[in-house]
Amino acid sequence: MPAQPEAPTDLASTEVRWYFGAFVLWEAQRRLERAGEAVRLGPRSFDLLLQLIKRAGEFLSKDDLLAAVWAGVVVEEASVRVHMSTLRKVLGEP
Repeated sequence: MPAQPEAPTDLASTEVRWYFGAFVLWEAQRRLERAGEAVRLGPRSFDLLLQLIKRAGEFLSKDDLLAAVWAGVVVEEASVRVHMSTLRKVLGEP
C-alpha cells in the first residue's frame, strides 16, 4: 500500500503526516517515527525520503532528486548513494 498523507483535522494546524508500514513521517516537524518511536535521520536523508514518498509510484531520475534535495548545490553521485543506503538501513526490509 503506498504512503498516504493525512491532512490535520484542526484547520489551524498545517501538519501533514504520511503513513507507510510501521512508519509515520511528520512533514512540518521533519520527524520520522517507527511504531511511535522517533527515528534519527539527517536533513538530506529526510528530504530524500520526503521526495520519494510524495512521488510514490512515479519514476524519479537522479536529476529530479538532485534538483529537489540538493537544489543549487553541486553534489557527487556518491552522496546520493550514501543517503539512499541510510534510508534502506532505517526503513529495513520491505
